[in-house]
Amino acid sequence: MNKIWLIFKHEYCRHVLRKRFIITVISMPLFIGVMMVASIASSLMSINRSPVGFVNHSELLSDFIPDPPRSGIFQTEVDFIKFDTEVKADVALENKTIQAYYIIGTDYNQTTNAKLVYYKFPANSIQEQFSDQVKQYLIKFQPAAVVTRLTEGIHLTLLSADGSRKMGENDWINYIVLFGAGILFIVVLFTSSGYLMSALVEEKENRTMEILITSVSPDQLMVGKVLGNLSVGLTQMLVWVITIILGYIIGRSQFN
Repeated sequence: MNKIWLIFKHEYCRHVLRKRFIITVISMPLFIGVMMVASIASSLMSINRSPVGFVNHSELLSDFIPDPPRSGIFQTEVDFIKFDTEVKADVALENKTIQAYYIIGTDYNQTTNAKLVYYKFPANSIQEQFSDQVKQYLIKFQPAAVVTRLTEGIHLTLLSADGSRKMGENDWINYIVLFGAGILFIVVLFTSSGYLMSALVEEKENRTMEILITSVSPDQLMVGKVLGNLSVGLTQMLVWVITIILGYIIGRSQFN
């Protein structure tokens, strides 16, 4: 058992302490991090935070005033400015004081349609923000139970025939864990086998194998090598998993 431990320690340290292993472990999170930073920077540069105006002709929304946007570098919400007439809104749009404006017609109670005037089509998030604001205003006079039902919607849960398993629409994390575990298993398998193969080739080239066979049994040699190289792959996977978890925690705190 002591010889197996020595072989395990030798195999583990010879790979983990090499520059190749360190570069391999760091390169993947670094590559993902660079891609995420570039994607976030591109998204932030494309966000237009200019206000959006609206002209309200509907009696149903007579005292409608949108809530102020939430603050945050990753927030895409904008301010909404109320105009008395479409002429004033046109002037503001021409002067680029606003990026677009809505016209809520007198028939909104029957059609629930609003007209959007713009030079450059605004982001979908702005349209969703305005639509959500109007919906919140329309349902605020309803009973609390109705408001809760309308805002939360339905929750679909799939049950197996015997009732032993269930999957809800918010259980998407199960899919990620399932596929992620499979991908990580394949990565560890190929990584460990690659390290084991390279170690055997090196020892065969410098005649180390002949010396080891005279000191340990074949079973001890193989067990120590397999455990050592498998631990190298697990170490690589552990570093990547920790990096993913930290990235998720940091990203969640910034986007919420």
